[in-house]
Amino acid sequence: MQLDYLTLLEHTIPYTYVSVLNTPESTEYYIDLTDPDDEEEFSIVLSCQYAGASVGGMNAMYTMYVNGNIAMQATKRILNYAPTAKQNSLHQSRKSPSHADRLENLIRLCSAKVISQEIEARKNHMIKSAFIN
Repeated sequence: MQLDYLTLLEHTIPYTYVSVLNTPESTEYYIDLTDPDDEEEFSIVLSCQYAGASVGGMNAMYTMYVNGNIAMQATKRILNYAPTAKQNSLHQSRKSPSHADRLENLIRLCSAKVISQEIEARKNHMIKSAFIN
């Protein structure tokens, strides 16, 4: 079931409204979808939280919630100060993407979608400033 959500999101994010909540500790993307088979609505939240820096680098924790329940969670090293031989091997690049890689890709798709939504809103003069006199 988890992989179905991942595949569904990879195909629908470019065509769906995505809202975002940024905090100093994390970024969350909110997506509401309708199941075409049974017309049931469900919400998905994709979260990226930085898990702190260590001597060797920095980790990010990616979480996917479906209707408020954790559907998938993965941690990935995003800053690695001392790359290992395993990371540089060709074998590593041929492997299928991990859950962390796929969740990271969904976060990037959401970020790009939010930026395109903002550009479109500015073109249509839909963004209002809080400082209008």
